[in-house]
Amino acid sequence: MKFLVALLLSAVLAMGGSVIAAEKKSEKPADPAAKTDAKTQTNKDDAATANAQVDLEKTVVTVNGKEIKEKAIAPEINARLEAQVQRMAAMGWPMNEETRQMMRDQMRDSVVDMLIEKQLINETLQAKKIEVKDADVDARFDEMVQEFVKESGKKAEEVDDELAKMGVTRANIKDQIRLQAGIEKLFEADPSYKAVSDEDAKKFYDQSPQNFQHPEQVQASHILIKVDQNADEATKKAARAKCEDLLKKVKAGGDFAALAKENSDCPSKEKGGDLGMFERGKMVKPFEDAAFAMKVGDVSDIVETQFGYHIIKLTGRQEAKTDSFAEVKPKIVQYLKGRQMNQFFETLRKELKDKAKLEWSAEEKARRDAKEKERQQQMQIPQMPAQPEN
Repeated sequence: MKFLVALLLSAVLAMGGSVIAAEKKSEKPADPAAKTDAKTQTNKDDAATANAQVDLEKTVVTVNGKEIKEKAIAPEINARLEAQVQRMAAMGWPMNEETRQMMRDQMRDSVVDMLIEKQLINETLQAKKIEVKDADVDARFDEMVQEFVKESGKKAEEVDDELAKMGVTRANIKDQIRLQAGIEKLFEADPSYKAVSDEDAKKFYDQSPQNFQHPEQVQASHILIKVDQNADEATKKAARAKCEDLLKKVKAGGDFAALAKENSDCPSKEKGGDLGMFERGKMVKPFEDAAFAMKVGDVSDIVETQFGYHIIKLTGRQEAKTDSFAEVKPKIVQYLKGRQMNQFFETLRKELKDKAKLEWSAEEKARRDAKEKERQQQMQIPQMPAQPEN
């Protein structure tokens, strides 16, 4: 399957085997005037403050005689928290310090469990003399970078900046790649391993046609002169007049992208008005109807929506299609193998934990016991009082 941009940015945040989901199509905002590049907010001082409040050299748990200290836990929690802050900020939901602290507490157990599992897997790899070569890790990382470039439209040189926004580095990502590659090697060395056959892949293809169907899509650029629906007639008239003037310039051979950049009220102006590819149902109806009725290269008359007045230029069209089995066979094989590997990993992690010698610090044990007690109490469903018999 595709290595989604999200995987590149958050691979370090997830523990486990190669979790491969069915390929999903990216969605465009339903509002062509909607803000698509919301500013994110970060506060790295909070992470430093949180780290300063704990003894980073303190041992939290000893796993088969090897210590896991706070200094290994804190960076992982901070990275996960930073990613969540970014996601919430992009949706317009800033996170206050109280919420941050609550999330740190919630993330702690999963981070500690992840570090325990990571150590146990590395011990198993060493015991079985299985090696993951640096060249393989680098090659896998390069594949992810190329997918990042393809999906985001950005340059490979921008990868480090994108990772930094998420509070992670190349080293973090490569460490996760190495771990996942190790799990894959353990899986392939296991007696239960069975390679995915052509028959398995074809059966999945035939039973899941929706995964391989692509609806008709168009690509369009637009210039938006924004005006509120409740604006007075004079304001609307002025906005439309501006749009009509721009349309004349476009029809006279003016550079559409340059005019969009200079005049459009949509964030897409930074890309010359380009909205990318979209299918039906992703844009407001008047905009969609106009775009899908056009031919590539056409420029529309003024289109009015609840966001204002638009001039649309159709720049591309992709007819509806269904991927052939030959086209998607490698992706299906990878997906089915990933699903098998997930099942293998769930069994492996349980076996390794059952055999491991874990020695918790008194403080960590008390904290975990208290959380488990609270969880058990929350799971108890109050019984309805018995109704008196008549």
